[in-house]
Order: sequence, then C-alpha cells, then structure tokens
Amino acid sequence: MNQKENENVKISVRDLIMRYIRYLPLIVISISIALIFAYAYLRYTTPLYSARATLLIKTDKSSPKMGGEFDEVYFSGGRGNLNSEVEVLMSLSLAKRVAASLGLQKKSYVKGNIKTTLNYPAGPLSLQVINLASPSQSATFDVHIVNDREFTLGQEGEKKYAFGQPFQYAGTTFSINKNDSLFKGTQYKEQILTWEPLESAAFGVLGGLSVAPTKDQSNILAITYLSPDPVLAKDIINQLMNEYSKLNVEDKNQTASRTISFINERLNLITRELGDVEKDLQKYKQENNVINLSSQSEIFLNNQSEIDKQISELEVKQRITTFLQEYIGDQKNEHEIVPTSLGIDDNTLAELITQYNQFQLKLDAQLKTTTASNVTVKVLEGQLEKLRSDLLENLKNLKTSQDLQLNSMKQKNQQYNSKINSVPIKEKELLEITRQQGIKQNLYLFLLQKREETAISLAATVSNSQIVDGAIASGAPVKPSPGSIKLMAIFLGLVIPIGIIYVKELLNDKVGSRPDITRITDAPIFGEIGHSQDKEVLMVRKNKRDVVTEQFRMVRTNIQYMISNTSNPVILVTSTFSGEGKSFVSINTGAVMALAGKKTVVLEFDIRKPKISKSLDLSRAKGISNFLVSDIPVSSLPQQVPGVDNLYIVACGPIPPNPSEILLNEKMNELFAYLKQTFDVVIIDTAPVGLVSDAYTLGKYADSTLYIVRMGYTLKKQLHFIEELYNKNKLPKIGLLVNDIKASSHYYGYGNYGGYGYGYGYGYGQSNGYYESGSNGNGKIGKLFKRIVKSKK
Repeated sequence: MNQKENENVKISVRDLIMRYIRYLPLIVISISIALIFAYAYLRYTTPLYSARATLLIKTDKSSPKMGGEFDEVYFSGGRGNLNSEVEVLMSLSLAKRVAASLGLQKKSYVKGNIKTTLNYPAGPLSLQVINLASPSQSATFDVHIVNDREFTLGQEGEKKYAFGQPFQYAGTTFSINKNDSLFKGTQYKEQILTWEPLESAAFGVLGGLSVAPTKDQSNILAITYLSPDPVLAKDIINQLMNEYSKLNVEDKNQTASRTISFINERLNLITRELGDVEKDLQKYKQENNVINLSSQSEIFLNNQSEIDKQISELEVKQRITTFLQEYIGDQKNEHEIVPTSLGIDDNTLAELITQYNQFQLKLDAQLKTTTASNVTVKVLEGQLEKLRSDLLENLKNLKTSQDLQLNSMKQKNQQYNSKINSVPIKEKELLEITRQQGIKQNLYLFLLQKREETAISLAATVSNSQIVDGAIASGAPVKPSPGSIKLMAIFLGLVIPIGIIYVKELLNDKVGSRPDITRITDAPIFGEIGHSQDKEVLMVRKNKRDVVTEQFRMVRTNIQYMISNTSNPVILVTSTFSGEGKSFVSINTGAVMALAGKKTVVLEFDIRKPKISKSLDLSRAKGISNFLVSDIPVSSLPQQVPGVDNLYIVACGPIPPNPSEILLNEKMNELFAYLKQTFDVVIIDTAPVGLVSDAYTLGKYADSTLYIVRMGYTLKKQLHFIEELYNKNKLPKIGLLVNDIKASSHYYGYGNYGGYGYGYGYGYGQSNGYYESGSNGNGKIGKLFKRIVKSKK
C-alpha cells in the first residue's frame, strides 16, 4: 500500500509553496532587514564616478627586424609591444609624474557626520608646506573654522591659529590659507587637510586606474579611472596621457641628446686649440716679419697644400675613429647610446651604429617594465654584445685602412718636401702653422654643421602615441549601483533564510512528515493523532467531537478493518522508545472502543514504567504482578474507569525486580483466557520494543500490533527497525499510529492524502462544523497558515 502511495507523490509548485509558506514571515523579515541595510549602504557609501579615454599606440616602423619566428616572439609590433605600453602606463614612475603635476600630495575634504567628501580641484582651505622635514613624512589636520580669520586644529584642542600663520608639526613647517572665492560660500566648518609623500600619492593614482586594449588585435588602449570626483578622474586620465607622451619623446631623444653633448664637448676643445694656433701664427709673423711668399715656393707648395688637405681630412676621420673605439670599448658606456659616425663615410659603420642604438632603446624600455633576468632582456643583451663586437671590428678595419692612406700621403708629402728644401726656413714654418690652423678650422666648422643637423632632428621628434578620445566622465555614479545593491539585498534576504531552513531540515533526523515514514517502511498506517495542549490524558469522552476524539474514531475504524474476522481481539500497543505516547494511545483507543459499546480492558503491561493507573487516579496496589506471583483471583483485577462506560483498566501492581521473567509465568495463559472470555477488546500497553523484550513475549497473545511513531520525536533511523519487524513478522499485524502531529508541521508533505490532511479538507483546527473548537496547539504561525489556506480557497 505504501509503495503505491510513494509512487503517487507528485511535487507541484503549489505543494512546495504550501510546504514552506509557514516560513513566509521569516523570509519577509529577512528581506526587509536586507533592504534596510542596502538603503543605509547606498546612503552612506561614497559614490564612485568613471572616466574613460582611448589612446592609439603607433607601431615603430623603424625598429630593426630579425625576421622569422624571432620577430614574432620578441619584437612583434602587435601584442608584445602593446602589453609593454600597458605596463608603462600603469607604472609607479609615470604615476608619480601625474601626482606631482596635479598636486595630489595635498588633498582637502569636507568632514560630515558619517562620511567625508573630497574637495577637488580646490576647497575653501589649502595646506601650504613651507619647510618639509622628510620626503616620506605625511600629515593629516582636522581643521575647525572659528571665523573668517581663525581656525583650530583637532590635534591641539582649543588653540587658535590665524589663516596664513606658519605652525610646526613633526618638524615640518605648514600654513593653512583661505581660498577667498570658495571660503565665503562654505557652510561646513569642519575640514580635513592632508599631505602625503609623492610615492603614496602615486599609489593613490594607480588605485583606480585600469588600462586594457579595446579589442584583441587593436592597437588602441582604453584607459578608465574610478574616483569619488568625476573631474579628478578626467584630470588624472588626461595628465596620464600627456605625461606618457612626454616620456615617450624623452626616450626617443636620448640618441640625439647624447650626440649634441658629445659635439659640444669637442667644439669647446677645438675652439681652444684653434685659438692657440691663431695666436702662434700671429706671433710668428710678428717675430719673423713674414709678409709675402716667393713665386717658386708657391708652385711647390700648392701641390703640397693639396696633399696636406687630404692628410688633414684623414687625420680628422682617424681621430673620430679612435674616439668611437674608446667610447664603445669603455665599460662605463656599455648601456649608453653611441653618437652617430660624425662624417665617416662608411655605410657599414653607419648601419651598425643605427642598429646598436635601436637595440639600446628597446633594452631601456624592457627594463622599465621587467627585470634583468627576463628572457627578452637576455636576448637583447646578446644582440647588443654581438653588435658591439661588430662595431669594434669595423672600427679596427677602418682605422687600418686610414693608416695605410695616411702613410701613402705622407710619403708623397716627403717628396714635395725634398723639392722645397731650398724654400726659406721661415716660410716653411709659417706654412706649417697655417696648415694646423686650417685643420682646426675645418674640424670646427664640421662639428657646427653636425650640431645643427642633430638639433633639427631633435626638434622634429614626435611621440608614438596619439589621443583618440580625451577623458569623458560619467554623469551618474557607477558604484554602488542602486539597482544591483537592492537586487543583491533581496537575493541575500531570500538565500539566508532559505539556507537556514535547508540546513535545519537537512540536520533534522526526526520524523517530520508522512513521506518520511512511507519512504522507509511498508507498514500500513492505521491513523494519525494531532497535537493537543490539554493536560488530561483521557481525551475521548461520550458526546465529545473535538479533533483528537474524531481521529481516534478513525483509528478504531481502521483497526476493526484489520481484525474484522477476529472475535475478542487483543491489540498490542508498543513503540521504539519511551516518550512516544503509548500509554496515551492505549487509554484513548480503549475509550473509543468502549464508546462503540464494546467492553474493553486496557492492561498496564509497561511494568517498569507504569503510567496509566496513575494518570487515571486508579489504585495500583493490586494488579498483574500480584496475580502472577500470588493466588488472588483474576476476576478481581479489572477496575472500572470513572465516567466511561465499558472501559476497564488492569493495573500493573507493584513493580517486580524481574519484569521480563515474570511475563513468562504460566498464569499468563489463564489471565488472557479470562480477559478474552470476559471482554470484547483487550488492549496491551507494553514496554518499548526497542529497549526491552516484553513486547516480543506478549506478542503471542495479540492479534494485531499498534506501533506508535511520534512526529518530531521518533528518529528516522528507527523506522528501519520497524520495517525489519514488519517484514519478519516479529510482531503480529503491525500497523503504525502517528502521534503528536502539529498543524504547522505539514505532515502530509507534498501530497494530499484522502482529503483529511492537516491544512486540507477536514484538517483539524479549522472551524468547518465537523469538529468542536478546542486547543490544538496552533500558534501565531498556525493562525497565519489558516488565513492563507482560506484565502487560497
């Protein structure tokens, strides 16, 4: 019967609602509290505004390419370069420049009762640092405006200061000044002024910053910033892009700047040398009275002059070559940009220097965003070392070639010298001085020209970034979102009580509904008895129509059906443990049988813990134990229950020391033979079968067993024990009686069985005319439950 009953259990939305509707007040209260907290959170949390800008990162087309997979891994102008620029934009060094430019080391706040609001770009008061004791020092001042001229500091109590008056704090001199345009209109007398180190301000800048590509393969970066002030968010983003552009130009100008520095150093040296030569020439002419050269000397010396010019040019190139060798070979310049070839006409050298400088710039950029142990840095350092070796080898070969050319020209010069031996010594010395003057002058003019060319390239340098869209701030706060917070509050208000209910039901190991019973045991259920607040044990009376009485009448009907072919039936009442209501059920089952005109006797066989006689105010002096151990007549045992016709009680008598053994007495047969002959129905109230063996001993005299299961008391695991008794027929014709069912327990679970379940049909506790009103244990939740059920109908 119960297996079929389980198969017919169907879960519907209405059943679920009816099962858990008793928790509705808890859920409503939980949601209300959550919404109150949400309102308080939205009211007192500082809102955050968002600003957004987009920045294009241009690919450096002039960067050297190695080709193949190497470029794809290390030098691709796409993702690798873009990720590096993202790290630069979010670097602490760039944030420091932004904080310094916007003056974010100093902040002004309005102090409210609960939250504090930032004044930006300026407030009614400003903090001036006159003499800073330490760059890492920070300070916070709670300022109370007394009047238009004075203020007090929270740290120093009632001491008053004048606006603009210097004061000392932790070794640093500060002053607080008024911003007249904002001071006049302020209504807030409590202000907070802060000073923090540049590094702390930079961390504050990075706190709300986010940089990411707009798309996977795009070179456009989206820069967003969250701040309690939308103007501050816009200013930080715009200044960040400006500082990034400046930093980019500075990096590109490193080569040109170092070249100009080198040329200026050489110009200073050549200027001094040229001045010395000119002084020597003037002195020589004055001392030797040299005015004009002879025609013959002019013929020979013209040819020598051409050779001298070539020697002069070669010597200039040789000196530049020697300088480049020393500069590149010096370990101090290992990570420095190499000046350009400065007029040395060698394509290989120029190309090597260009590649070397470009790799140096890439190495500098990588070291700003990663460590020296990074694989990309190691690869770049290897390439630089190879280029440095190639440069030194090229310069060595170039110098060797220059030496050969110079030696050849000097030989020709010696030939001309031999031809002008006849030229006067004074004139020869004059020409030597003039030649030195020409060399210095040519070198001087050459360096001036190179400096101007480099300065032009320096002025033409542009950043590799371009602002696509300037910063735009949101008009409304993005955090916290009122809609999201309220939805979250409602969600938590639902989840928390539901979670509590779920855990409570999960941890509940006691029988709570009819499906809990039918899922475990196939034993039939003879009936269900509701919870009652009445103190009286004997609930069933003549002409009484309350809920519990009618339920016992239903139990009587089911028992009669089960034992319909048995005359003078014996019914055994037992349970698993004490406290499940055996004695209560035995008395009232006997009473309801007696109301049907059947002469009924209830035997108090729970000898160890008898309750029936005491609860009915009957004598226990003479009873079962007396009969079994003495010669008193069996007819003297039954006692009439006052006020109930046809109902008798046989008390247990004095409690014996050996209850189990006394039940094995042969006089037990005489006792039951007399009772079955004298009474229409015999009910045995025995000890719990889960504790002692008395029920097994008495079971041979019974025709049916009424097994008590108490709602909210009997453990679910004990139902397996009942199933074992039922399957193995250890007790005769076991039927279950479910006791102490509360209206709020939703005993029938997901289904409506038979139309008489609690909360349905003829459910007890409802004033439908079938039952007399009485105490049934309904509290406030039960009343709410009834109102809801009625409204559903």
